Amino acid sequence: MADIFETEDEKKEYEYILNKLKGEYKSLTIGDVEYILDIVYDYYVKEGFIKEDDTDGSEDEDELVDIYEDEIFEYVTSRVEQEGKSGKFTDQLVDDILACDYEYCEETGIFEDGDDDDKA
Repeated sequence: MADIFETEDEKKEYEYILNKLKGEYKSLTIGDVEYILDIVYDYYVKEGFIKEDDTDGSEDEDELVDIYEDEIFEYVTSRVEQEGKSGKFTDQLVDDILACDYEYCEETGIFEDGDDDDKA
């Protein structure tokens, strides 16, 4: 069987989400998680957060962007519906996958909170 993961970090992320949700969604697979996160990736590309044509591998890690969870949810559920997969990927399942992904990113430090409101 071919490895679906591009990086070890991606594998850890998918497995984290699957392990978190496997009790509630017994038929959930790594492929299901990959499907939803691929749509999220497409959203990031569409919004300009990720540049697919960046061939030199450089990234501007200092640039913070605002991530709007509601917009991502709407984008993903719309795509799922357009692709005729809303029977399998209910709004609740999509929301749970996105929540687990966000939790994983928070725990691993992928996201930085740009909110400086607590500074006096």
